Amino acid sequence: MIWYETPATLGMAMFFVLLLTAASQTIVALEAGELLRGKGALRFIRLLYGLLALISVILSLEGITAIASIEGGIYLPIPGLLRYFVILPVLLFLCSIKRPVELPKQLQPSVITFFIPLLLLPPVDRLPRPLPVAFAVFAVVWLMLDTVRMLLSFRIYSRTQITRGVMAHIIRGINHGICIANRRGWILEVNPAFISLCENLGIHKAERIAEFDAALRALHDDGRLKTSELENGKSIRAENAVYFLQRSSFKAAGKIFTQMSLSDVTVITRAASELEHENERLAQNNQKLKSLISDIELEETIRERERLCRAAHDLWSQRLAVAGLSIDILLDRENRQINVDTLEEIISALKEPIMAEPAQTICDLPEVLRWLTEMYGRLGVQIQIDGQADFTEREQEALCAVFREALANAVRHAYARHITVRFYEDSEKTGAVILNDCLDDKPDIVEGRGLHDIKTRIYHAGGSIQYKKDTAFELEIVFPKGMIKQEEVLA
Repeated sequence: MIWYETPATLGMAMFFVLLLTAASQTIVALEAGELLRGKGALRFIRLLYGLLALISVILSLEGITAIASIEGGIYLPIPGLLRYFVILPVLLFLCSIKRPVELPKQLQPSVITFFIPLLLLPPVDRLPRPLPVAFAVFAVVWLMLDTVRMLLSFRIYSRTQITRGVMAHIIRGINHGICIANRRGWILEVNPAFISLCENLGIHKAERIAEFDAALRALHDDGRLKTSELENGKSIRAENAVYFLQRSSFKAAGKIFTQMSLSDVTVITRAASELEHENERLAQNNQKLKSLISDIELEETIRERERLCRAAHDLWSQRLAVAGLSIDILLDRENRQINVDTLEEIISALKEPIMAEPAQTICDLPEVLRWLTEMYGRLGVQIQIDGQADFTEREQEALCAVFREALANAVRHAYARHITVRFYEDSEKTGAVILNDCLDDKPDIVEGRGLHDIKTRIYHAGGSIQYKKDTAFELEIVFPKGMIKQEEVLA
């Protein structure tokens, strides 16, 4: 009754270990059928680990009985007759000596495994304490470790051991023809694929490699086949098929053998040809793409050049307007007495940096108008600003450049001294109107560089312009609200 001689914790641990050991031993007995082909070896392994699993189950039943007795407070006697089954592994070992069983070295059970269950015989319980408990614990641990070792051996054996029958099945099942010949050229072994491919070529019953080569040359001379030497083999072209023949030699058991492999590579050749044509098409498309990229780069260069031209035109147009106004002031006959302060203001206006077209930053439209009003005001041009409207950042950027150009044009070409800028806004559009007097009332308008730049900027910002001329020149800029919102959503 070793279960009543052990602490409850140790008894519980032994019970769980025995359950896991019994399950693992059962797995060993079942998996042996997947690795062992010999009936004797399979029967031996299954019988051994089946008996060990039975012993583990018997001990587990004793353990659960003792645990239930301790937990319930009722003493339950544990019969020990079932433990005499531990003698059966020893009898199996004696039978294996009389009738040896061939097992792989990796799957050979340890001799101690047959005898270790004897430590669990009922008479051992009568030994002085704590020897029966120590023997029982040692036997349980050994059985568990032996089962784990056998499971690991099964895994290693299943990965590394390939029987000759499996290898032969693989060779016969592959779709590449294989032929083995001895050093004298006599064909020893061929697989069905080699025979089938030779028949497709028109070669029948070749017993030597020399006969195979002679038949291949004859077919080539008759024009039925076309052969060509490659770096690592030979290409054979029939009417609608392509084959690849490769020859090599190897050494086994001190003898030299020749191996020929014959493969049908028709599908691969067609795929390679299609891939080559596809590569040519891709090369042509790449060339077209490079040409398009070059055109795009050229277009971007032209756009950048156009932007720089617009910026330069704005700068010099405004400087010319300032210079013209300055000259008018200096040549004013009614105002011959020009004081020093007026001259300094004119020189300052000519030297003051001109705001060029911004590349990245967003213009502040009110600030630009304030600056233009002050600058032209010092030179005798009155700019009146009326109304109010909200513009997007993109529209403000365009309007900043447009106002600089429009005001400079009004001063230079129309000699305007009074310019009106009016903003308006409704539910559908926002806009601005620039109005200045003209020297004549002719309606003809010559669109120069300035008007062209204005139209370009407004168009790129999503707006439109209208202009007319009689006694006054009127330029109207309109930005539809719906179109602007749609562009912002798409961006």
